[in-house]
Amino acid sequence: MVNLVSKKCVPCEGGTPPLEAEKIQEYLKEVEGWEAREGKMITRRFTFKSFREAIDFVNRVAGLAEREGHHPDIIIRYNKVTLELSTHAIGGLSENDFILASKIDLTHKWEEKVEKVVVKKFFTVKILLVIVFLLALLLWWKKFLN
Repeated sequence: MVNLVSKKCVPCEGGTPPLEAEKIQEYLKEVEGWEAREGKMITRRFTFKSFREAIDFVNRVAGLAEREGHHPDIIIRYNKVTLELSTHAIGGLSENDFILASKIDLTHKWEEKVEKVVVKKFFTVKILLVIVFLLALLLWWKKFLN
């Protein structure tokens, strides 16, 4: 299968047929966590630590959707975001739905990796600061006792 992330969504005309079930199953293998619903749409739910993180994600998806010219239906429930993709002009699924899904997945995976690195570095710096503080306290105490 062609790398969907490298592709760009193209406008669909009303006469274009929606993808057939076999093709939908092939594309689903390329987009982790997405599910097909009645062959008419694909959907995925994302869960975040807070409402703010969910909204930040939605805003990044909105920017991506604008650049691609293909827009998901978005449902926000506090820290949960459900995205539904369908090509309304053809009444079903097109390659565009899977292209956008793959780009959303890439964005989400990148955010998770960045968060892990930032958290790890934050705690590393915090631990180093505690050690420096304890060493300074120890030196002060040693000086005080002399």
